[in-house]
Amino acid sequence: MSEDQSGWGEGRRFRQIAGALAESWVLSPDLKSITFKLRKGAKSYAGNELNADALMWSFERGWNLKQTFYWYMTVVLKVKDYKESFTKIDDYTVKVSLPNPSPLLVRIWVNNDLGVYDAVEVKKHVTSDDPWGNRWLGPFCLVRALSRHDVHARPRGDF
Repeated sequence: MSEDQSGWGEGRRFRQIAGALAESWVLSPDLKSITFKLRKGAKSYAGNELNADALMWSFERGWNLKQTFYWYMTVVLKVKDYKESFTKIDDYTVKVSLPNPSPLLVRIWVNNDLGVYDAVEVKKHVTSDDPWGNRWLGPFCLVRALSRHDVHARPRGDF
């Protein structure tokens, strides 16, 4: 997978992480940046490609909603400026840069609440008062997760 066998994907064991959307990644020697090379042809349930645009939109969404993604980035990784830290290199490559080194930079991406959204599909459902598609996306309650392929959820009662 990568030089150090760690990165963004499924965390079967903390020391062995297998990529799912990212086919490879490079962690800088100074632990201040990670560059993801995305797998070509990865598609959402709606059939849209999950490429660098989808990843960047998902990052921007998480940052602007100031929820879990924002907390991970600002509190854990100490990111101060979104535009300085998240860069689309090309259609399948994204770089994340930090102001300071962090040994967590390579491991944090396996958290299931840092998901990648199908930006093309979600944008079909946004409104002026819901620019990130929250109403259309959910919210849902997790019932059980047996694996990354077998996850059961139900709509919240107040939705």
